[in-house]
Amino acid sequence: MIKNIKTNNLQYLPFSIIPIPYNDELFSSWFARLSYAHYLHPKTFINLYFGLENRSLFKKNIDTSLNMKLLNRIKTMCNDKVDVFNLTLKTYSGYIQENDIEIASNRFFSDLKFCPICLRKDNVPYFRKYWKLAFSTVCTLHNCFLYDSCPQCNSKLSILKMHKDKFAFTYCSKCGFEFKKARKINVNQKHIMGIHGQANLQHIADKGYAELDNDVSVYSFYIFDVIIQLTKLIISRKNIKFINKHPLFAILKKSFNRKPNQAKSIYIQLNIKEKFALFGLIWYLFEKYPKNFTSFMKENNLTHWNMVKDIKYVSFWYENLLNDISPRYIAFGNMVTKEEIENGKKYLVSKGLDITKANLSRLFGNVNYFKR
Repeated sequence: MIKNIKTNNLQYLPFSIIPIPYNDELFSSWFARLSYAHYLHPKTFINLYFGLENRSLFKKNIDTSLNMKLLNRIKTMCNDKVDVFNLTLKTYSGYIQENDIEIASNRFFSDLKFCPICLRKDNVPYFRKYWKLAFSTVCTLHNCFLYDSCPQCNSKLSILKMHKDKFAFTYCSKCGFEFKKARKINVNQKHIMGIHGQANLQHIADKGYAELDNDVSVYSFYIFDVIIQLTKLIISRKNIKFINKHPLFAILKKSFNRKPNQAKSIYIQLNIKEKFALFGLIWYLFEKYPKNFTSFMKENNLTHWNMVKDIKYVSFWYENLLNDISPRYIAFGNMVTKEEIENGKKYLVSKGLDITKANLSRLFGNVNYFKR
């Protein structure tokens, strides 16, 4: 590929060749193919068509970070033949989170992953959008685990880099290993329910809502808020009763021997198989709704407060679910434990608030208890 050309004559001109994106293709995958079509290294392509002054915009996760002005500019440069916005992860705005997705990082996006069988069977290899979702750990088409790093040198995938400036993104940019040659790692038959869990989460992220039973439909971002809370309860706080009887738990069990980094999202620190098990177990809690969810809370003695502690906005659906299992006022009436009060004090200190009866009452939602 051609590299290190410097000219301002091409800035914002229409592209000479425009590859047709696949329906489920990731923006960065299509953008890299666009540069290859011009026989240019992706970074050189950026410099030529967008100028050196704008190249910093492409150094972040371009699947989420490019602003609408630039995306519309790229669409114009494609003669309006490609809906570039639809290729980005911004399309999950209002689906995996309530607000618009504008920054490079997001709690439900992960490093890029790939299925070697998909790449092997593609006429033109490309990367799928759903491979960037945090809970996407297996290929549901081929029943095998995805790779989130190079199988040979273990380096992360970098879609806009090229090994020795000549191998495309289907090769490791560091060691040159061809990803489609990676061996297929099958999902054990006894863990096949984990694939079912991922398929359901993916379906919810695509539709924007979840049907938990015949009477309960919930916006998808509320479900994902709860999933974040459940990951903390399970991994950080070791609330594992009920789920420890599930076959998937054997995979996740190894992660409890490691001390997590509290500065990072808890599930980001798990390997691909552990993530598969974690999200499979979490989906299991929503099956037979609300029976499994209720059993999980009761067997681990989880209160209303435990289930909402780190959720910024608690939805009406979730509030009702918890009140049916562990009512807010009863749970914090005669049943407030010393541990809960001590944790409440720590929370107030972390927020720079005084430890007073008034603040504790507001925190626990019970005035009468703290008047004693």
